[in-house]
Amino acid sequence: MTSLKVYANLQSIALANAIYIDDNGFLGTEYPLGTSEFPVLTFAQALIIAGLRNSQTFVVHGSHALATAMEHYNFLGYTHMDPADIINLNGQNVDAAGFYKLVVTGAQGGTGYVCYYDCLLVSVTALRGFVRDCCLHTAIGLATGGGIDNVDLINCHSSQGGVAITVNTPDLINFYRWSGEMTLQTMGGGTVNIWVNDGARINIAATCTAGTINIYGNAIVDNRAAGTAVHVYTINQHIDQLVEGHKGLYESWQDEFIDGNIWTWIDPATGDPWARGVSGAFLLMQSAPALNETARLRGNHFWIHNWMGAPINLKVKRLCMEWEMTLGVHTNVDNAISFFGWMPIAAGLRTTNDIIGFALLGDALQAVTDSGSAETVTAVGGETMANHNKFKIVIQESEVLFYLNEELVAVHTTNVPTEPVLPNFFLDTEAGGGCAFVFGVINIWQETIERL
Repeated sequence: MTSLKVYANLQSIALANAIYIDDNGFLGTEYPLGTSEFPVLTFAQALIIAGLRNSQTFVVHGSHALATAMEHYNFLGYTHMDPADIINLNGQNVDAAGFYKLVVTGAQGGTGYVCYYDCLLVSVTALRGFVRDCCLHTAIGLATGGGIDNVDLINCHSSQGGVAITVNTPDLINFYRWSGEMTLQTMGGGTVNIWVNDGARINIAATCTAGTINIYGNAIVDNRAAGTAVHVYTINQHIDQLVEGHKGLYESWQDEFIDGNIWTWIDPATGDPWARGVSGAFLLMQSAPALNETARLRGNHFWIHNWMGAPINLKVKRLCMEWEMTLGVHTNVDNAISFFGWMPIAAGLRTTNDIIGFALLGDALQAVTDSGSAETVTAVGGETMANHNKFKIVIQESEVLFYLNEELVAVHTTNVPTEPVLPNFFLDTEAGGGCAFVFGVINIWQETIERL
């Protein structure tokens, strides 16, 4: 193309301080190339024109992969986001750059922050910086290493089917007003704060092994973390606490996922993770740890019971819990540490002090109360643990009652702890093999009226 003899300032006015790029554009760097009427073909051409005209802005159409560092530039879409209009960051340094109304993919290079506004982010990795009004698609990987590896995401949402976010080990990640579904995975440290819009679903994978996740708002949480501390401060949680404190808890596993506001669970390492199963008319939540593996299901809220120890709780007269449970191959259960009932700590075992519940000895069922390591134990026997049995514990002033399939099998009046307890069911398997760990309906309630 023949260069036009136009004064430099008029050329700058025609360019409107922006260089236009199109994958159907023209080769060359002389004016009027780079204008909206005559876009250039490549970023290499655009960079030459930008240097001549002192411009830091590119208007981009079509598919392009960055081939060199492009720090401190602005990248604008054609006021629309077409899947064919995509910029591949390609690992190039884009520190302090800004992307607006574009589809962006690839690895973010550099060590600084980048701003993304109203973009579709598709499989972007090493993401750090500021993300606003964007849609996250397929999979996103956050920058690693901590320190300045931070991300603030404001008014962002997932695409259809949700987005998988590899957290890695950032210093701090904040999601403000998140919508849609996300799965957080491979978190090895740092802090993630999530403020959600109503109805958001947050899935936390078992590959999250360290760090802290805080969730605020009315979210549906599926927490399968294996080491990451997860704190769910949601509207539903406050309602659950109110219901538990005054009426009770009835769990029949209606949803596909365990409610992370009420329960915390630990999946086995290689066996079947906790998931809902259906057997006839029963809704079941079940896990199947392989040999030498553990599985746990425990409540997030403490319950108080009335016992003879001072101070006497005059309001709560009785604390009751009943549940349905199957142990598929109970001879593979480690009798030394498996326990089912009430425990005072989240990581409780058969060896923990101040427990109330059922255990196994010689693969036979026992009823146990423990106060400061002093125990009262009653052999139950006669049960078939592979059946779907109903268990019940009633703690009241002067005695604890143990039931199996509606039959009273033990009454304890000694060695009962006095502190608040958690519903806690823990299974450890031995070298003999795995064991199916199945739960049906769980019902917990407090009674405040004396029976005559």
